[in-house]
Amino acid sequence: MPSELEIRIEAEIAALEDMGLEELRTFWKDRYGQPPKLRSPQLLRLNLAWRIQADAFGGLDAETK
Repeated sequence: MPSELEIRIEAEIAALEDMGLEELRTFWKDRYGQPPKLRSPQLLRLNLAWRIQADAFGGLDAETK
């Protein structure tokens, strides 16, 4: 059974699918500062999904980086 955190993160990432490029950039800016200069909404979604998950569950360890 997923935890409350997992359910919240899954919902947050799912919500990205309904956002256009400008909405994604605004989401990024509100959360992380200046957004990357990507023109692809799909690539920005993938980056955001990774960042959201890394913030919640931890990112790559130092050895992997």
